Amino acid sequence: MYRKWILLVSTLLVLILAVAACAAPAPASDAPADAPAADAPAADAGEAAADSDGPFRIAIVMPSSTTDIAWSQAMYDALVAVQTEMGGEG
Repeated sequence: MYRKWILLVSTLLVLILAVAACAAPAPASDAPADAPAADAPAADAGEAAADSDGPFRIAIVMPSSTTDIAWSQAMYDALVAVQTEMGGEG
């Protein structure tokens, strides 16, 4: 009897999770549809960031070493290639 109860409860939980995953997403915000968009400040911020002349840094978090002959090495080699192509320092 106990085993049937556990099976029933777990099946119901799986069904509830499946229905919740397939539900329509909630609206992102309650802003009215006729409100003006705020694209201008975002564009100005992007232009200001693009105009900076200083060097920029990139960080990578890898699951293994850069010489693992797999995914991490491919990411590292691609980063070094982009750095060389853009004239970055080593």
